[in-house]
Amino acid sequence: MTLTEEEKRKIEEEEKFRAEARVRAEAKTVKKSKSGSSGCLGVILLVFTVLVLIGLLKDSSKTPEQKAQEKINREDKYCNNDNTMAFVMAKDFVEKSLKAPSTASFPWTTLDSEITNIGDCTYTVRSYVDSENSFGAKVRTSYFAKIKYMGNEEWRALNINFDN
Repeated sequence: MTLTEEEKRKIEEEEKFRAEARVRAEAKTVKKSKSGSSGCLGVILLVFTVLVLIGLLKDSSKTPEQKAQEKINREDKYCNNDNTMAFVMAKDFVEKSLKAPSTASFPWTTLDSEITNIGDCTYTVRSYVDSENSFGAKVRTSYFAKIKYMGNEEWRALNINFDN
C-alpha cells in the first residue's frame, strides 16, 4: 500500500498534533502535582505555627510569681524529699575520694545507710564502702558525708570523713 503525498502530510500533522497534546497534558499534570504538594506543605506549616503560638501563649500566661513558685516547687523536691538522691550523690563524692575508686562497692539500697535531711537543702549520709586500700586488700570503711543541694541539679560535698 502506498500513500500519497497528501495522506503522508495529514499523518505527519496528526502525529505532530498528538505529540503537542501529550506535552500539554504532561505540563498540566506537573503543575497540579506541584500545587498539590505546596498546598500540603502550607497546611503543615500553618499547623506548626499554630502549635508554636499556643505554646508561647500558654507559657506567657504565667505571671513571674507563678514561674518563681514552680521553680521553688522543683527545688523543694531535692530540699525536702529526696533522701535517695542525697545517698547517690554522697556515693559519688566518696568514690572520688578513694585511692582505688574502680574497686568501690557500696550498699545496694539506702536501708543499710542513715540519711538525714538537716534543713537548708543539706543532708548527712552515714554508710560504708568496700574498696581496696593502698596494699590491694579489700576493706570495709564507714563514712560520713555532709552534702548540700545548690540548685539547678548541682550538689556540693561540704564534708567527707572516713572511719576505719
